Amino acid sequence: MNKQRQIFEFGQFRLDVERSRLTTDGELVSLPPKAVSLLTILLKHQGRAVEKEELMQTIWPDMIVEDSNLTQTVHILRKSLGKFPDSNITIETLPRFGYRLIADVSVIYPDQEKSLAQASQPANFHPYVGEEAFSVGLTGKGFFYSLQKHLFLWLQKRLVKVSVKEASPSN
Repeated sequence: MNKQRQIFEFGQFRLDVERSRLTTDGELVSLPPKAVSLLTILLKHQGRAVEKEELMQTIWPDMIVEDSNLTQTVHILRKSLGKFPDSNITIETLPRFGYRLIADVSVIYPDQEKSLAQASQPANFHPYVGEEAFSVGLTGKGFFYSLQKHLFLWLQKRLVKVSVKEASPSN
């Protein structure tokens, strides 16, 4: 599969996804690979919340890790981005759910810059819907499959919370 190269711009930062390089004003920002993966996922979600389980499965595939691994990676990322006080970038913790990156984000496709300049038309951007949506398509059945899956997961969590409350001893 031929993937398009993506560069995310947010604040004074640029993240080249293909090269796993974060820069600010042309200077490389040193980040461990897992922190780059976390940042990439949060940027692809464009300000929407991302569940902890999804983050852990994507960053540490086929591995069993504790929540503390994710917490530590978020801490490292916050610390690295926080070294630049001019940036208005926040990684919001959503208790018992996950994280959300709050920043103005734009996406650049360098491979298309020449053809876009020749066509002199702005590029259409389709927001990130989720990894499974790309495997089954963004329209038609793929969209409904993605929606159905997220609804099922949400209902499952709600039912677990209700059953835990009912099972706890009441005073």
